[in-house]
Amino acid sequence: MNSSKISQRKAAIIAGASLILMALAAAFAYGWVFNSLIVPNDAAASVKAIKTSLFLFQLGILGWLLILILDIVVAWALYRFFRPINNGFSLLAALLRVVYTAFLATAIYKLYMVVVVINDPKSVAFSTTEFNHEVMHFINAFTHIWTLGLIVFGLHLAVLAYLSLKSSFVPKFLGILLAIAAFGYIVISTSKQFIPQNQIATVEMVLSLPMALGEIGLAIWLWIKGGKAKMV
Repeated sequence: MNSSKISQRKAAIIAGASLILMALAAAFAYGWVFNSLIVPNDAAASVKAIKTSLFLFQLGILGWLLILILDIVVAWALYRFFRPINNGFSLLAALLRVVYTAFLATAIYKLYMVVVVINDPKSVAFSTTEFNHEVMHFINAFTHIWTLGLIVFGLHLAVLAYLSLKSSFVPKFLGILLAIAAFGYIVISTSKQFIPQNQIATVEMVLSLPMALGEIGLAIWLWIKGGKAKMV
């Protein structure tokens, strides 16, 4: 094995392992913490849950920070892995993921501001309604900014899908799943800017499985087989 092959294999392992770790962190930070503490359309219940489980909420923020760091690592590793197919498109995919992380970083800051508001001694001067409004302002800002970022993330996946389908070594079904995932992220995240969540919940549920399969499938394939085959 030449040094280029070894380097590409290492990039595949780094990308695959980081994507898997990221999925676990997302399951904790969003799937468990966020979804268990934030009650849709009920500011009072959401704020009460956050105040009662503030430490868990802060652990969730740490989970988001881990995701942010891993996203940057993945952006580099995927660029290194897909570069032999097309350097320009590989760089574009990496840049799109970095732009997405900028959205994510801004969104995470909004979650941090929730903790600041709750711990601020001056907050006792607020009425319950004012306090709940202030906390939910930052929660809603997190959701809105992150959702905008997911549109960029969908574009990133679309470029990865193109690179995967163009390659001779990435399984075609992964390219197809990535294309479906890209479509799902772009359509759902764009729709959320104009359509109430409950009106697109069915579409999101239908697309969620192939979206997850595309990302997790690529992660597992990269970790186990990526870079082992001859790169042409």
